[in-house]
Amino acid sequence: MQREDDRDPQSADFAKAKDDISDRIRQEAQSAGEALHDARDEVARRAGAYAAEAQQAVSEKAEQTQRDIGSSLSAFGGALRAASNHLANSDQTAASKFMQEPQAGSSGCPPR
Repeated sequence: MQREDDRDPQSADFAKAKDDISDRIRQEAQSAGEALHDARDEVARRAGAYAAEAQQAVSEKAEQTQRDIGSSLSAFGGALRAASNHLANSDQTAASKFMQEPQAGSSGCPPR
């Protein structure tokens, strides 16, 4: 019976160790879950910030492109007016009128 008495303290130590390890695993799993949740929240926050920055950059670029196109069209219109004036002053009245007057039924662009 001495052997059974020897096993009881060993069994108790084993059960305690097993419980301690199980508790530690639960704690670590909970800690890892919280860390994962925090990391997910941080990733979502940063992704939102990057998306807002990208949207702002695209918006600014679109506005600049719109201004550039407007400037280019204005310069082109000025060049057409200058050419028309030059033709009018060079006794090329018919060509000058053609450049100044929009064509009927078109968007102002010459036919193809």
